[in-house]
Amino acid sequence: MGSVRSLSIFASLLLVGCSSSSGGSDTTTPTFRGSVSYVDATPAAGGVVGSMLVEGPVDAAYAIDRIGLTIMVDTRFTIDGEKLDGAAGIARIAPGDLVEGYVTGPVAESYPVQGSASSIQLVEAMTWNSACVADADCRLVDTTYGWGCCSIGACRTIDYAEERWIAVNGAWFDRMRGERCPTAEQCGPAPACPDQIVGAPHEAVCVAGACVKRLAQ
Repeated sequence: MGSVRSLSIFASLLLVGCSSSSGGSDTTTPTFRGSVSYVDATPAAGGVVGSMLVEGPVDAAYAIDRIGLTIMVDTRFTIDGEKLDGAAGIARIAPGDLVEGYVTGPVAESYPVQGSASSIQLVEAMTWNSACVADADCRLVDTTYGWGCCSIGACRTIDYAEERWIAVNGAWFDRMRGERCPTAEQCGPAPACPDQIVGAPHEAVCVAGACVKRLAQ
């Protein structure tokens, strides 16, 4: 089983599949449940309004543990009890959110599988935990990829000055990542290429009980 190593690979997975099978029905147990590792609200031809990568640990209650979803204009979202169409719904989804839902039509049986979402419900919105007691409690993480499951975003150029890098409680992040992400066996081998750090060095420190990012001192 291969892991998602870049956004370009993820985009190609949404377009090309190995084979296909039929999707689920909204009257049964949701087809998938997991955390959003990537979301792109860029519209495309044919009623496509965006795409999402959803990943989670294997659960016998759900047919799919990792799936690249195509979001259509008629995909139905339920967020905080509000019913939204595809364009409005995907705009409210963020990396790290816990979602569940159904696919419609054929499902490409590559890994991760790919399919079109018929409906998606937001189960729990991502809330970053920055509580701390000491500097050692804090870590810089990339919010672009939520929990960073399956090495998504690896082999990247890192500039900690960018707003997407924030300071969070490291122990909390590791615990939640373990609960929300697929296992290492599910993900497959991690890429061997290193990240490249550019720009001024930054660090995560504890200030008045909260982790904050600052220039390294």
